[in-house]
Amino acid sequence: MLTSSTDATLTSGATDSYFYRAQTGEFLSVIVRGTDNFDPIVEIVDAGGRVIVSNDDYMFPNSRDALIEGFVAPASGRYEIRVRGYNGSDGDYTLTILPGYSDLITEETFADDSNWIAISTDPVDEATFFSVEEQGILSQDGFNRSGLAIGVMPEGATYYLHTTITNIDSNQGWRAGIIFGYQDVSDYYRLLVNYRGAWQITRVLAGEAIVVRDWSIHPQIPPNNTAFSLGILVNRTTFDVFYNGQFIGRSESDTFITGEAGLVAETIDVIQGNAVVSFDNFVITRPTLVNDQPIIPTSIVGNGTNATVRELEQRLLVPTGGDMRLVLSESFVTNTQVGVSRFAVGEPATNFAVGTRVWWAADETAVNGCGLVVRDDENNNYVLAFVDSAGGSGLSERMGDEFAQNVFEAGDVVAPPHDLVVIVRDEAVYYFLNGQLHGTLEMAIRQGNIAEASISFDGSSASCQFTDTWIWQWE
Repeated sequence: MLTSSTDATLTSGATDSYFYRAQTGEFLSVIVRGTDNFDPIVEIVDAGGRVIVSNDDYMFPNSRDALIEGFVAPASGRYEIRVRGYNGSDGDYTLTILPGYSDLITEETFADDSNWIAISTDPVDEATFFSVEEQGILSQDGFNRSGLAIGVMPEGATYYLHTTITNIDSNQGWRAGIIFGYQDVSDYYRLLVNYRGAWQITRVLAGEAIVVRDWSIHPQIPPNNTAFSLGILVNRTTFDVFYNGQFIGRSESDTFITGEAGLVAETIDVIQGNAVVSFDNFVITRPTLVNDQPIIPTSIVGNGTNATVRELEQRLLVPTGGDMRLVLSESFVTNTQVGVSRFAVGEPATNFAVGTRVWWAADETAVNGCGLVVRDDENNNYVLAFVDSAGGSGLSERMGDEFAQNVFEAGDVVAPPHDLVVIVRDEAVYYFLNGQLHGTLEMAIRQGNIAEASISFDGSSASCQFTDTWIWQWE
């Protein structure tokens, strides 16, 4: 996708709607910048009318702009982007939709080729690159040859690269894609798609191709398709790949060092092979930082265990490179005494994310709760993230016989089931309930068990059912 920007005026009490068709796993950002003192709110709504993610004042009090950073589409289909004013206010605004993250570094439309350099990997069969009618044309001839075009340098350790290929001319077969981590002609990474409908990531080192992710067939990639978009999210040493917007796979390389980025056109192993690839755009985005730190989103999508973990990584809530330590399909915790009953499901850990879905009996009349406990040690110190049957939710730190910190919201939660995600990252604890951020707190670093919990406020029986509990841990 190209970046899209729209200027508009919102009248008092109104809501503006924009529609966008996304593919499963598509990764994009939406930012609404108000003019003067206008305070916008932005929401992304699915085909069923459910608000999936939303934001207001991502950088308050320095800015009232609204930003959804790194939205991950849970399914292919049409999505509605809604813009409204806080408390029904009116004003002028600019809505911008970007591939990947919200900080646009490069948007190359190939109006000219002055910033691009064609690089040949063979002294005889040279590559050529030129622009015509706002298309970048990369041409390569020969037997199994690679032609490169380098033109931009990404910034930072995390960024998103995107290009659109409009046409590929070849006499017998081709490979085309994106170059990244380019140090020199003998040291770079390349993401390739071929005419057979497969994709691959390799590192070229000292002129030799080292396979990072071998050729993989994907049903989203039709054979001989010569018009498509290709994207890659570089998150330190992890690479997420997108074809026509849809997430198709992941790979990683511990030796990756960021470098220049560009385009690649390759011939296959046939005599007098040729490949002429037309690129329509090349976009680089990176995360917006506040005080040199990524933005903590106010909502997440949450779309199953693996998809949720990938979303947490892509939205920089957790680093890449973790391991799934637990997947528990079903469990129960019952409590018949006043207080919190805990059932340990994970060993002591410092940095991790844990998620689950909780239920309780529909006929319970007493107010009880269910939740997750983290950093539970032998001295009765722990943090509890919970939701209760009266519609409340909270995040509380227990220190011995007392609760030292409490974040509580009353009466705004619907009936079960409820999806809970708790992220523990050094001193910080983040609690997402049904995709919405319901509490954060800071605590002294300590290790302790991870547990499921049942809460009885008055001593009546409290029984909680947990399904699809998972723990993702990193160093």
